[in-house]
Amino acid sequence: MDKKTKIVWFCGGSGAGKECLIRKISEGKVPDLVKRLGWNSKKIIPCPESMDWVIQDEKDGNGERRKQLPKIIEQLAVSHNSVILVKGQDVDLTADRLEEVKHRTPQCDNMIIFIDTSIDETFERCRKKKWWSNSFTKNDLREWLKEEVNLLKKVQSEFLIVAIEGGSDKNYEFTAFPPTIK
Repeated sequence: MDKKTKIVWFCGGSGAGKECLIRKISEGKVPDLVKRLGWNSKKIIPCPESMDWVIQDEKDGNGERRKQLPKIIEQLAVSHNSVILVKGQDVDLTADRLEEVKHRTPQCDNMIIFIDTSIDETFERCRKKKWWSNSFTKNDLREWLKEEVNLLKKVQSEFLIVAIEGGSDKNYEFTAFPPTIK
């Protein structure tokens, strides 16, 4: 049994269900997924700041706040036999935040869970978000997702990436990474 603490970044397009899945795992609502991931004997610790400091506007201050995440995650990682759940954003990938956390926590396993949710479903979810502009299209979401997948491909040699299906009609089954973006 692996007692090593794991730091898990949840990535995926806007509206993929990252925060929802983190909450479900934290609240014990997806025991089958936790078991398949090998975490059933581990303490689950969500990083609330990663969910609270979501950039929704360039001026909301959350981009600046997210710079503190590596230090916060490092502090959470002192807990043994745990899984630290972190909601990732593209800015974390472009700012090399995942690599910084990995460097700060050599005692931990660092990995990424990519949530693969259809463009149709993410489009419907995003339309309900307060930052949404009616000028955004499904193609805009598709292009943002392609950009994120390209950023993840760049770190794939350094991080285990596990992809799971994230649609509301799915059961968080494992799937292939990189996804086929339609």
